[in-house]
Amino acid sequence: MPEPLVQLNYASINLLEEPDFRKQVIAWLSPTERQRLEQFRQTQQADQYLLARAMLRYQLSQKHPEILPQQWQFEVDAQGKPQLAPLFSHLNIHFNLSHSEDMVALVISDGFVVGIDIEADTRAAFNMALAEHYFADSEIHWLRSLPVEQQLPGIVQLWTLKESYLKAEGLGLRVPLRKLVFSFSGTHALSLELSSDCDGIKGFKKTDFCALYRPGTNYSLALTVKADCRISESDVKVEQWCGLRQGIQHQYCQLLRTTSVEN
Repeated sequence: MPEPLVQLNYASINLLEEPDFRKQVIAWLSPTERQRLEQFRQTQQADQYLLARAMLRYQLSQKHPEILPQQWQFEVDAQGKPQLAPLFSHLNIHFNLSHSEDMVALVISDGFVVGIDIEADTRAAFNMALAEHYFADSEIHWLRSLPVEQQLPGIVQLWTLKESYLKAEGLGLRVPLRKLVFSFSGTHALSLELSSDCDGIKGFKKTDFCALYRPGTNYSLALTVKADCRISESDVKVEQWCGLRQGIQHQYCQLLRTTSVEN
């Protein structure tokens, strides 16, 4: 089987409940990462950070077995986004990380700039008041057309799509979210329109790829790939990471919508 163009992994911080596993992945961290880990005051935040760095190092070594997990080196760009150190620039690998509650997500790509965001539906911050403040009028209209029980998942889905796109652009949340207008059509399609005054955004190309997933029951996961060739969902390999135990998946990840669907 050929290597996928994009690899998407998600994992639960419950993996760190196994003392041997925790000890092993801490040993992979650099001194700077260990210092950062010790600075977290909340256990959940520390576990999110540890699992994200462990999954990143492990998956990079799966792609390049000649490099051990503890040998990878990273730096932070001007926008605060982690990337591989210049020592590994010849590999042309792009990655992005996200976490929410007890879930961590990672995307790795060969040559394509990527962005990812995962959010829990249970976060109190997600409500209609937030949507009215940040979202475009057409998105608010769509949300209000949904049954009440579907409005909260809809808010989270839109938020993750917007954040994953801005992370791929390297902008974080520095662009008003209402200037990125997502719309859903049919059963599986989604589309994006950018406001004409979106300064700093390169623009959505036909070859760019956005997808919306649902890992488990209470999370939304969005992926953006800034590609120079047309890709589809079949080019994205999606797997739950189960630590060092292979093949034990407990949470199915459903593909909900994608820009690759032909209308």
